[in-house]
Amino acid sequence: MHGGFSDWRLPTTLQPDPTCSIQSGGVSYGYNCTGSELGHMFNEHLGGNAFESVINQTNDTAEEIANLALFTNVQSHDDWSGTEYTPGIGAWHFDTDDGGRNGIGQGNELYAVAVRPGDVAAPMPEPQSLVLAGLALGAAAYALRKRPV
Repeated sequence: MHGGFSDWRLPTTLQPDPTCSIQSGGVSYGYNCTGSELGHMFNEHLGGNAFESVINQTNDTAEEIANLALFTNVQSHDDWSGTEYTPGIGAWHFDTDDGGRNGIGQGNELYAVAVRPGDVAAPMPEPQSLVLAGLALGAAAYALRKRPV
């Protein structure tokens, strides 16, 4: 983990989101929403389909199956979004059980998936790892240079 827990946040929800199945008064909800972070991951990378659990891998591609395998303890349930639809009262949530997105009162108990800005698919080496690798390469080069011929 880099930088501690202060770097973590709840995923965002785009509003309005033209990819959602329901558009009403400038608000978007329903299924096939790819404008939110969880919706994009569910629909585009994990093989999720409307009315289907994320853990159902029937008809998923090899890439989608491999992507889901990168996660541990994946469950089908409602997850909070960090985007409120009514400040202090309601927030958006995403349901990995059926791919739906809707608003819900903040008094409800839902699960949460923490994300970091800039998360990428390929792991990036930490600065300390790069320094250690550089020192090892430097020591090896120095040792080879000092060998008698």
